[in-house]
Amino acid sequence: MKKLFFALLISVPAFAAEVVVMDIPAVDLRGADSVETRFIVNEAAGTVDARMDASQTFTECFGGGMGGGYYPYPGGYNRGGYYPGPYGQQYRNCVTSVRNIMTMTEEVPGMTVTDKVVSLNGVNCGKMGVSRVLKVPTFFMNGSCKLVEKMERVNGEKRLIVKVVTK
Repeated sequence: MKKLFFALLISVPAFAAEVVVMDIPAVDLRGADSVETRFIVNEAAGTVDARMDASQTFTECFGGGMGGGYYPYPGGYNRGGYYPGPYGQQYRNCVTSVRNIMTMTEEVPGMTVTDKVVSLNGVNCGKMGVSRVLKVPTFFMNGSCKLVEKMERVNGEKRLIVKVVTK
């Protein structure tokens, strides 16, 4: 029994693998406060792409500045419905928006689609199907593959590295 457990313990790390898909300098992502990654499956070509979107959220206030008089309360605005501004000014019209800074799509090397099964170097990552409500093609992942993004320092330079990790 001990030999079987030891053999299983040794064989588990052998299946774990990482494939680096993107390596982007952090300078290109200046100002981004969120990064989102996802798989895009092309069944016709039998390939899988990884897409990265970097975006920035900002608040812009305009029009109707009003000098002082209101104390800002927690929750973003005060009793009169005004947002605090610089030099004691109060703004009623503020809009929060999301700005896209960078979008990048790269093909994942070694990840293929055959007979509606998506696999990476022999590891089954999931299957293609149709969503229940909208009836659109959907990639149903089984948890064996993950798309991971991480900021790392390489040779003294900060870089965003996107990789596919298999279990």
